[in-house]
Amino acid sequence: MLRTIFPAALRLTRRVSVHAFAPIPQRESRPIFVRNFSTQQTAVSAHLEAEDHAEALYDAHSTKVSQVLDVKGHEFYIVDPEITVFDAVQEMVSHRIGSLLVMRDGELLGIITERDYLSKVIVEGRASKTTQVSEIMSTDLVCAGPDATVEECMELMLAKNCRHLPILENGELCGVLSMKDVMATITGHHKEHVRHLSSHITQLTNVIAVSGLG
Repeated sequence: MLRTIFPAALRLTRRVSVHAFAPIPQRESRPIFVRNFSTQQTAVSAHLEAEDHAEALYDAHSTKVSQVLDVKGHEFYIVDPEITVFDAVQEMVSHRIGSLLVMRDGELLGIITERDYLSKVIVEGRASKTTQVSEIMSTDLVCAGPDATVEECMELMLAKNCRHLPILENGELCGVLSMKDVMATITGHHKEHVRHLSSHITQLTNVIAVSGLG
């Protein structure tokens, strides 16, 4: 049985590994070298400063999980541990998702992913219609908090070799972050960064042309 859950009423009762992250030091702005020319040169400097400001605004290092979940949504899907792997995989395919949280009476027991199905059912030659989710689910859960940054979560996923992170806030489940979410966020930042750089280059070229500095 599959249920779509909005996290307001769920509280975690099982002990899991929640990672706290040290704050990332702020990156120093690139030095701007300005020669004594004219007021037009001051305008050039201002554009370079604006470029640095745009870099900071669209830096993936500063994007928090809570911001990603606000866009993606906080709902997640759960299944009972007694259902068959076949039924669980059908639900993942139906909803185009890569994982299901396994819960009973509000307690988070584990997570089942596409990788669990491939490595513990297909490779081992089990029958998905007679194997229960509880037999193959991952129980060594790695979680993060909503204040963690996207970069921190990506590093955690790589270090722990996982692609889905339950997100906990004050012991309550508030969503799931996937590696797909991480890559989409980083790609979006890169595209926005390129757009801002292109805009500032155009403006800077116009300033130089008008001022005669070129």
